[in-house]
Order: sequence, then structure tokens, then C-alpha cells
Amino acid sequence: MRRCWAIVVVTSFVACSRTAEPDGADTRARRSATASGTGAAGALRPASTVEAWPTGTDFAERVRAVVLRRQPALEVRVDGPLDLSWSVGGEPARMTLHNAWRYCTASPEACDATLDKLVDATLRAPPPESLAVEHLRPVLFGEATSASQATLATAAPPFRPVLRPFVADLQVGYAFDSADHMVHLQARHLERLGLDAEAVHARAVANLEHAAAPFEPFRVAPGQNIYGLSTRDSYDAPRLLLDARWAALAARHGGTLVAGVPTRDVVLFAPNATARDIDILRGAVALAYANQPNPISRTLLRWREHGWEVAR
Repeated sequence: MRRCWAIVVVTSFVACSRTAEPDGADTRARRSATASGTGAAGALRPASTVEAWPTGTDFAERVRAVVLRRQPALEVRVDGPLDLSWSVGGEPARMTLHNAWRYCTASPEACDATLDKLVDATLRAPPPESLAVEHLRPVLFGEATSASQATLATAAPPFRPVLRPFVADLQVGYAFDSADHMVHLQARHLERLGLDAEAVHARAVANLEHAAAPFEPFRVAPGQNIYGLSTRDSYDAPRLLLDARWAALAARHGGTLVAGVPTRDVVLFAPNATARDIDILRGAVALAYANQPNPISRTLLRWREHGWEVAR
């Protein structure tokens, strides 16, 4: 599994580049600043805060120019401040640039190189064998991607992403993750796979369960009952779907815990949480969501015997 610069493309690709128990996790606390980029509310060190979405088309035009340098014959359209579209082999393609814009806003010095990688990977067709069921993985979407998901929902039905409601604003999507491509699952892929949406979900979660390393929670800040998971393999957030692991962890801490997935690469949680723990966790999740790459959601979830629910 790989770290991926997350932008969504309807027909194909997201550009990618390779790149213990809570009670005993204090020795890993020093990892929090580099592994998760977060800490408890008083220990967080914000990166550059990303402002509101742009209203002009300058950024989309910038990416369009990168695409045309690679393939001058493409008829690339700017459909909005963060949306491009074109046709590849008669199939419509749409690129939503929300996460790319966030990354470039937070790290402008690396933006040109990142856009080059994104466009190169987007225009490179994946080998057919990469679109196989054994490569399926679940991914999570939330409030941060609602705008791009709304855009993708306007695609022709065969090219719409396959999504499954999870909890609150969170939705589960799916991707084929192979050596050098990450392709989001669309409705048209289901027939070729011979699977319905339920079977896809079960297989994607099983694949993640098999591939994901054991949980290694680290304490986010000394003296706080806030822990994190952050392997930075692009699948930290969907680890929320690994029910058996969370059930076992919760069982060792009073049967409940509260968690959030502020970004793709961070899960924060508080086992057997008090009201004060939840307040600290809520602040940590909100700050990570606002300041770290690839945000997902500020929603807090509570683990119960039947699974996750919104933490009230």
C-alpha cells in the first residue's frame, strides 16, 4: 500500500507515489508530531491553515496548462474553480482539484512538482490486471470532500463512484490499489468484477484486514487519554471499518471508545473517554482537520457493541 496524493478522477486515476496497546504507548509519544501531525488540543502545532475554496478559475487553469503540456491534442475544459474535464478514448474524464488545491495552498513550494506527478499519473492508463478484486481497498470520504463528491455525482451513471453510507457525513468508497496506480471504483466496474455493492464492500474490507499491520496506538501527548494511529499508507482512516480490531481494543478499556478521522492519515481516539477526554479529542480532531493534508471529517464516533455511532 502506498501514500497517494488524493485527487479524484472520474474515469481513472489518483496520482500516487511510494513513499501496542494504549496503556504501553507512552514511549511512542514522540512520534506524534511527525507521524500524525497532531497532538492533544494544547500540544497541536498547526501547519498553514487552508482558507476557503477559491472562487476564480486560476488554479484550474494552472492544472489545465500542465495537462496540455503533456497532451496538447486533448480538449480540456475548465468546468469550475476546481474542476476539469476531457475525453479519453471516448470516455468522459473529470478531475476534481479540491485536495490538490489544499495541498498547494499549504505547501506552495512543492506545488509544481506535485501537480506534475498528479497529471502524469492521471494520463497514464492503468494495466487491466490492476483492476482486479484482490486489489480492492476501502476509502473514507466525509464533509471535506462533499464538494468534489457532488461534482462526481453528476457524471454519467457508468462513471459515478460506488459509495456506501457509513456514519453521519462519512461514506465508504473503494479503490483498486496496485503497484503504481490507484483507480477509484465506478459503477461500470461492478459488472466486470461480477460483484454487487455488498460483495465489493465485504471484499475490500477483507483485503484491508489482511494487508494492514496490527494496530500500534501511540499516546498523542503525555498525560492525556488521547491516542493515535498513523501508518501513512493512505488507509489509516478506513481502518475504522476493521470492526474486530476495534471491538478487541474497546473490550480492554471498558467496552467503549470515542474516535475521529480528521484526515486520511490520522485516526485519533480516546478509550473509556470522560467528558473532558471528549472535549480534548474534539479540539484535536478539529485542529488536525483544519491544518493537515487530505482532511476527511470533524465528526466524533463512539464504538458500541454493534459498531460505530455518532458521539453525542
